[in-house]
Amino acid sequence: MPASALRASHDKPFLSRVCGLLGRGGQTKLVRATARCLRNSGHITLPLDIVRARNVAVILPEDRLEALHQLGNVRALVSLFKNAHVVIIGELRAASFFEHIQDTVEILTYDASERYLFSKELISLARMLSQQEFDICFLLERSPDAALLHLMTLISPRIRVGYDGAGGYPFLNVRVRSLGTRPHIAAQNLLMAEALGARAPANVRWTVLKETVEEINHTLHEYRIEEHAVLVGVDVGLFYGCFGEAWTDALVDGVAGLGGTSLYLFSDTAPQEPFLGWVERRALPTLSALAPSRCAALVSRSQVVISGRAILFELANLLGRPSVGVFAEADVGRYCRPSALSRTVSYAEAPDEQAVREVLRHVSSLVSYRPSAR
Repeated sequence: MPASALRASHDKPFLSRVCGLLGRGGQTKLVRATARCLRNSGHITLPLDIVRARNVAVILPEDRLEALHQLGNVRALVSLFKNAHVVIIGELRAASFFEHIQDTVEILTYDASERYLFSKELISLARMLSQQEFDICFLLERSPDAALLHLMTLISPRIRVGYDGAGGYPFLNVRVRSLGTRPHIAAQNLLMAEALGARAPANVRWTVLKETVEEINHTLHEYRIEEHAVLVGVDVGLFYGCFGEAWTDALVDGVAGLGGTSLYLFSDTAPQEPFLGWVERRALPTLSALAPSRCAALVSRSQVVISGRAILFELANLLGRPSVGVFAEADVGRYCRPSALSRTVSYAEAPDEQAVREVLRHVSSLVSYRPSAR
């Protein structure tokens, strides 16, 4: 175990370290046995009396991509509870996608390293929230661990809504099931808001501020990429991590050889060895670990982005920008929306040379697309 991990372990409260020996199942049983929300059990009728709700909490998934797929659902819930005080709770980077969802919504965050059972940060957050007497809490994590379940029980709302399979009583007393008729994950997520009487947003889109686009233009200019260049972005952080160096090299070489475009590399997190060494050897413009607003601005400036089951691909969909996604066959329906601007290259076990050729063919057809043609 790395020394940093040992230090982090010793920094945890004694009870947290003891609970670590129980395993996930044991921790969940412990939280169930001490759940404060048992005090708030009572008769519940649906649809809920939305007008009477005063305080509503929404706990986001910790995974940033899963959180982003909840954007439409959260917007629908915020609209439904327009007369209530709505608090969105999430890991810092995941919650950042919801900062501008509505001026009246409060965003509270925690650090990912502090998401463990009996974390001082989570308990402090929960104690502060418990003073507000929440009527409803929505748990949007489909597979919550004991830490998130404990957070919800400390908030102690009367109504606890989550997805079927995310926790039985006393954790959840309203559970929403997915429908097979809605293959895409974002459409499945909306079932929660719709089950409570909310209307699905007509068009879930991301708005990019002009100032943020100017910041990205300045960054690109430092790489000698002009403002009117035909930008193509490759999510090398995803591809290198999933498919290895050789395939990523072949893809980058192919895109660089198309001509008439300016290529940049993208990584959602800061590169570490050996990926860092690969990035340095490629000596191409590389943007990494961007804030959500800047990442969205970069996508809005791109003619095509090449990604997969990752933030970059979903942002392209939300921004109405052309994209090519490389997906496992089993993930295509769940993560790819049917769109004239979104092309998919699928693979059974791992993408091969044929997959590279398909990506290049799609990119070539999309680089001629212009916003005026929409």
